[in-house]
Amino acid sequence: MALLLDNHMPNNTLAIIVTYHPQLEQLRSQLNILSKSNVDIIIVDNASDNNYALKKMAVEFDAHIEIILCDRNLGIAAAQNIGINHAIINRYKNVLLMDQDSLPANNMVSSLQKILDKYPDAAAVGPQFLDVNNNVRSRFIQIRGLIVDKKLQPDINGCVIVDHLISSGSLIPVDTLRKIGLMDDTLFIDYVDVEWALRAKSKGFNSYGVYNAHMTHSLGDERVTFLSNSIAIHSPLRHYYQARNALLLYRRNYIPFNWKVVDAFKLMAKMSIYIIASRHKSLELKMIFRGVVHGIRGIHGRFNQ
Repeated sequence: MALLLDNHMPNNTLAIIVTYHPQLEQLRSQLNILSKSNVDIIIVDNASDNNYALKKMAVEFDAHIEIILCDRNLGIAAAQNIGINHAIINRYKNVLLMDQDSLPANNMVSSLQKILDKYPDAAAVGPQFLDVNNNVRSRFIQIRGLIVDKKLQPDINGCVIVDHLISSGSLIPVDTLRKIGLMDDTLFIDYVDVEWALRAKSKGFNSYGVYNAHMTHSLGDERVTFLSNSIAIHSPLRHYYQARNALLLYRRNYIPFNWKVVDAFKLMAKMSIYIIASRHKSLELKMIFRGVVHGIRGIHGRFNQ
């Protein structure tokens, strides 16, 4: 691992950006905004082919940016934990998790920081995002019984309690991480944010969606429409992780039973759509089937051929 460091008085918030073969100009746009948002920045790179160019680009910024170059792909959760541990050691108050393909609004960080101070029970607060692939704004949701409520009414602060937020854009108090624990790196990728939020909920913490905080984000490699719903399509490998990790979560007793039922129904529907829409149906079937088998057997970590 390689580190870049400069001397300065730290801000209260550390932005943790996990990268994997990033588009550098896209990432540059994100860094331009974050560097003006009163946060320090750490980039944890999962052994990208262009990590030398990434390191060179980051040096151009005046803001405090540290880079950790991993010698292999550790997965999203382990990379986030590297950044979180850095925040704990250096006594930051909050962490801001960011994906490489998210672009925060200029005031997103300040809006989230103001909201976080109002909710002492907050596990995390996160923005509403616009999916750049289909120009559709995300909806905050909560499962009530066996119904997915997509029409949550905001409180006087423009916030709603949700079951979970996507990790990108989530602002999390470091003290809360100490109480809840770090991200589950056995999942590697997919359902990492869901698992952490539901674990936090089991410990009495809430996740808040913030309507007046915004960013753009890219979900999936492409999208298909099914029964008026827009579905994000990833690679067959990602669908392996989705199937496997969902089943791994269903085995855990702190995950609410009604959430498991609703998610299992949604998962079966999504997997069916993935197979129908796939250009490589045999590979899609193989990876989903393997994910199901591994989930049932309790196999976790990075997928090995």
